[in-house]
Amino acid sequence: MNRAHKNSLWLIALTVLFALWGFFAVQEAVHEQATTISQLEALTATHSAPAVQAALQQSKFVLNGVRQNYLGWFFAIFILLIAMIALVDFVSRNLQRPMRLRQVLAGYSFVAPAGVQLLLFSLGPILFALFISFHSWSILAQEKPFVGLDNYAEVLGSGDFWNSLKNTALYTLHVPVGMAVSLGLALLLNRAKLPGLGILRTIFYLPSITSFVAIAIVWQWIYNPDFGLMNYALSWLGLGPYEWLHNPGTALLSLMLMAIWVQAGYQMVIFLAGLQNIPAYLYEAALIDGASTWQ
Repeated sequence: MNRAHKNSLWLIALTVLFALWGFFAVQEAVHEQATTISQLEALTATHSAPAVQAALQQSKFVLNGVRQNYLGWFFAIFILLIAMIALVDFVSRNLQRPMRLRQVLAGYSFVAPAGVQLLLFSLGPILFALFISFHSWSILAQEKPFVGLDNYAEVLGSGDFWNSLKNTALYTLHVPVGMAVSLGLALLLNRAKLPGLGILRTIFYLPSITSFVAIAIVWQWIYNPDFGLMNYALSWLGLGPYEWLHNPGTALLSLMLMAIWVQAGYQMVIFLAGLQNIPAYLYEAALIDGASTWQ
């Protein structure tokens, strides 16, 4: 076992010891506060002095504060130590290869801004949401007691949750449909021999860079039950007007159609870039082998 592995093992052992120490220290503090509260409650049964009542309220406030905050700080420090272990292990492994170390550090330095943004604005809120999900949390309430899995039990027992989950699952179906539409557009534009292909590509790409406010207003008019383009087109087929955004049976489908229209252009550009990087001799070899157009 080399020195780098030994250093990593020592750091892991110290992290585990820190975790155990922090857990038992917090449990001891919680036990002491709970004992104090029990004693004060016993006193309030025989003495209703304001000082005893104030001490009881203060002890409850301290206990709730410990239960609310220790998990967040403990988890943050634990993650920081894990990151330090990974960093020390990485540096120890590459000290004998300074050129590789410089190259890797340069690569990570370029990735660091995006990593910090992901940590602060994506991963951070997710972890904070996970933390508050174990508490009875209200920004207006001073006390935010730890409730364990009670919130999850309440959510799983709610009919609204399962209805929302079903709608979310149905809404995700627009992703494969949109990918198929984008691939079809990319194949058409890649093989077509028409003038003005650059203009067509730009037109298809424009929705993905258009303001969502403008998109919402345009599609609101398209779905308008009285003057909308959608109902006007259906009237030529002899179909009556529909309340696209107000009917529960069509509202989700309407949003999925709008999302496909917005995202298809961007995904088409990605597919088109990949198709145009395929060498021409591969197409020629496929034709010689008897491949059809679809193949």
